[in-house]
Amino acid sequence: MIRVRWIFIFFIIIALPGYLFPFNADEEEPERNIYEIVRYGTIDDLKAECRRRGITDEGDELTLKRRLLKHELELTGVPFDDRLKEITESDIILNRSEFIEYWEGENGEDLLWLHGDVDVVYAGKKIQADEVKINLKAGIITGSGNVVFIDEKGQKYLAESFYYNADTDDGLFFNARTSLDTFIYSGDIIRQFHDGEKFEADNVSLSTCNLKNPHYRVDAEKLYYYEEGRILIKDATLYYGSDSILKLPYFYKRMEERPIKSSLYFRERSGIVVQNTYTSFKTDETELVLKGDYYERLGIYTGADYFLAYPSGETTINASAALAKDIYRYDDVTEEWSPLGPPDSTKYSVNRSLRYKGRVYQKFQFGEIFRNEAELNLEWPSDPYYDYDFERRSMRFDPFQLIGQAEYDFPRKGNGFSWYLNDYITRDSLSISVQNDVHFEPQRNLTEKYVSLPDYYEYRLYTITPPSVALNHSRTILNNIAPEVFSDIKYAGNANYMHTIYYDENAVSSSEVHKAGTSVGLSKDYDLAEYIRFSPGVLLGAQGQYHVEPSDSEISDDETNTLVYGRTGESLTFGSSNLYLELNHDLKYKLFGPDDDYTYGRFRIHEIGLEGYVHWWYLTDRITTSYDLRQTYDWKTEEYEPFVTDTNPFKSRFTPLINYLTFAPFSALSLSDRTVYDIASSRFKTNSFILNFSDSYLFSNDREITAGWLLDWEHNFINPVLDNLSSIFSLTARVHPYWLVYFWVQSRNDDIWRYIPKSARERGQEPVNPVVDLLKSFNFFNVEDRKESYFKMKSLSLGLIHDLHDWELKFDYTGNRELSYDGSRYLWNNTYSLSIGLREVKGVDMHTEYSERR
Repeated sequence: MIRVRWIFIFFIIIALPGYLFPFNADEEEPERNIYEIVRYGTIDDLKAECRRRGITDEGDELTLKRRLLKHELELTGVPFDDRLKEITESDIILNRSEFIEYWEGENGEDLLWLHGDVDVVYAGKKIQADEVKINLKAGIITGSGNVVFIDEKGQKYLAESFYYNADTDDGLFFNARTSLDTFIYSGDIIRQFHDGEKFEADNVSLSTCNLKNPHYRVDAEKLYYYEEGRILIKDATLYYGSDSILKLPYFYKRMEERPIKSSLYFRERSGIVVQNTYTSFKTDETELVLKGDYYERLGIYTGADYFLAYPSGETTINASAALAKDIYRYDDVTEEWSPLGPPDSTKYSVNRSLRYKGRVYQKFQFGEIFRNEAELNLEWPSDPYYDYDFERRSMRFDPFQLIGQAEYDFPRKGNGFSWYLNDYITRDSLSISVQNDVHFEPQRNLTEKYVSLPDYYEYRLYTITPPSVALNHSRTILNNIAPEVFSDIKYAGNANYMHTIYYDENAVSSSEVHKAGTSVGLSKDYDLAEYIRFSPGVLLGAQGQYHVEPSDSEISDDETNTLVYGRTGESLTFGSSNLYLELNHDLKYKLFGPDDDYTYGRFRIHEIGLEGYVHWWYLTDRITTSYDLRQTYDWKTEEYEPFVTDTNPFKSRFTPLINYLTFAPFSALSLSDRTVYDIASSRFKTNSFILNFSDSYLFSNDREITAGWLLDWEHNFINPVLDNLSSIFSLTARVHPYWLVYFWVQSRNDDIWRYIPKSARERGQEPVNPVVDLLKSFNFFNVEDRKESYFKMKSLSLGLIHDLHDWELKFDYTGNRELSYDGSRYLWNNTYSLSIGLREVKGVDMHTEYSERR
C-alpha cells in the first residue's frame, strides 16, 4: 500500500504554492487551456487571461497563477477532495512545489508532475529539484535542474538531472557531485546499483583536493566503488599538478577506517612509545575499543572502552591498567618525577607496580511532558599522574615523532576519586536540577618509605555535596493586555539549596554548611521616545546560610548571608546603537534578618553607574565609572555616618574611570588604548597602548608576503619604572604555490624609563636613544651591543612549510631565552623540528561532466 502525506492541503485554504490538476488525457482540450497558460505563459499572458475572465490582473507571476487556478476550480468544480484522498494512500511526502499536475495515461499509469522549487520524499528518497516527474505505477522518478537527491543512508547527490528506479534501487546521475569518504572523483556517467551497494563511473578523475586545479589527482578509465568502502581503479595515472608521475594498470584502496590503528613515537618521560587501538565494532548505538601499549621507560598498558546507546539513555565503561615501572620523585629533574630510578640509585630501576583507572557513566532519559535526564558517574584512578602517563593517545604513525619530537611539558597531576549523581527535569521554560557529588583529593602518603608512584599518594575525602538543588522558571506574562505599561513583562524566578561537607587532611569532617536562596523578579523595557529607553527591574529574594557546630567566624558569616532582601535596577539610555549615554542604578537592601555587623548596615549594594559609547567613522570609544552610595553604619549608635567625612571624602566613592578607545582606519591596522583614571586621587593610574598591524603584499609572480607587528606598551603614571614594552614582529612569504616561509621574533623591554630624560636623570642615569637601543638588539654580529640593549629578545622562530594539500611538511627552528634553574643566568634553548602531518580532510566531492552517452 502506497501512502502520501501532503504538507499543504489546498492552496485556497493555506495559500501555499502547490496546485493539483486532475484531468483525463482522453478528454478534448478546451478552447483556451488554462493549464498551458499557467505552465508556459508569460506574465503578460497571465494578465490577459485574468482580464478575459473578469478578475483583477494585479500581482506578481505566482500570485496571478494562483488567482487563475482558483477561479478555474470554482468554475469547473473539479473533484479535488476525492482525488486527494486517493493520492494520500501513496508513499509521497510533498513538502513544497509551486504547482502540480496529475495525469492519467492511456495505459493506466498515474503520472505526477511537480513544478518549481520541488521538495518531495518518495520511497524513502528525499528529492529537491526544479522539476520532478513520478510514475506512481512503475516507481520511476526523473528530475532536472539543481537536483539534490538523498537516499536512506544519507548519501547525497547534487546533479543537473537524474533517473531513478525505486523498484530496483538503481540510478543514473548526470553532472553530479556526491560525497564518498575522503575522495573527490568525476566521470561522464555515475551509476548506482542496489546489488552490493556498488557505484561505477567512466573516465574518472580522483582526488581529495576540492580546487579547480588540484595539487594532485589520479585519472583512470574506470572506477568501481563497492560495499565496505573498497575502491578499484583501472588504468590509473598519478598527476602532480599537470605532470604525469606514475601509471598503474590497477589501483585498489580500502577507504573505510581500519579497525586497528597504531602509532610509534618518542616522549622524554616515556621513551619510545608504541600504542595500538583496536575498534572491535562500532555503530551509532554501540562501540567497543581495545587498547594495548608499550612504553620503554614506563611499562606496558592495556585497556577497553565500551559505549552503548539506547532510546532511554546510554552507558559508558572505561577500564585500563598498566604494569608500570616505578616512577620516583626526584628534585634534580625538571619534571620532578623521573622514570630513571630513585634518587640514591645509580642504575635503572626495574621495580614494577600496578597502576589502573576505572570509570562508569550511566545516563537515563525518560518523560514526555516533563523531560527527565538522570546521570551517574564513578571514576577512580590509582594515582593522579595516571592520565598523563597512559591516557594521552595517538592514532597514527608519524616517523618524525619517532626521530626527534620530544615533549617538554611537565607532568600534570590529575584529580582523585570522584562520583556524581545528577538529575535534570525540564519543561519549556521550567528547569529543575538535583546534583550530588563526592570528591577525593590526592594526598601524600606519609606511611610509605619509598617515594614512588602510585604509593606516594593516597586519596582523602575532600568534599561531599548531598545534594545541590536548583529550580528556575522564566516567561513573559500579561501578554498583549491594556494598558500597555503592564503588557509583556518578563518574569524570572529561582530557588536553590546546597548542603556541603568539608573534610580535613585526616578525613575528618571539618565543616558542614547549608545554603539556600530564592528570588522572584520582574523587568520590562520601555521606549519612551525614539532615542530614549527606560529598563526597570524589581526583585524580591531571600537567602540563608547555616554552619553545623560553627566557629565564631562561621557564625558571623552565617549572619551576614542570612537575610530577606529587595533589589531594584534601572537603566536609562539616551541615543542609538552608535551613540548613547546610559545611566544605571542598582540597589540591594536587606529587609529582614539577624544583626550582622555589616559595614554598610542594610545596604548590600547601592550604586549609580555611567556608560558612554560612540562609534563614528573608524573610531570606537567606551567610558565607564560608578559611584558607591552606601553609608557606613555605626552598630553602637545604630545610626549611619554622614555621607561625606574627612576620612571618606566625596571623590573616594568613585570607581576608577576607564576609557577604551579603538581606532581602525583600515583592516590591516588597529590602535587601541585603555586608560585608567583614579577619580579619588585625581590622577591617571595606568595606560595600555596596543598597535596591531598585519597586511599582505604581492611581489614577484604574484607571490604573497604578509607582514605583522604587534606592539604593546604598558605605562604606569604613578611609577614609570614599572613600564614595559613588548613587540612581536612576523613575516610570512609564499615563495611558491606550495612553499611558505615564516619568521617571527618576540622581544620585551622593562626599562622604558631609560628613554625619558626626566625619569632617567631623577635616578642618576643618562637617557638612552630608543631607536639606537632597538637597533642594538638586532646586531647579531656584536654580542656586547645585544647585552647593552634594553630590548631583550625572548624568542625567535623561523621555518618552512610545504603544502601537500592534505599533508603538510614543516621544518621549524625556535629559540627561547630562559632563566637557568638556579636563577643565576639566562640560557638560550634551541629547538629544531621536522614533521609531517595530515591536515583536515574535507568530505569527498564527486563531480561528473555532462555526456551525450546517457
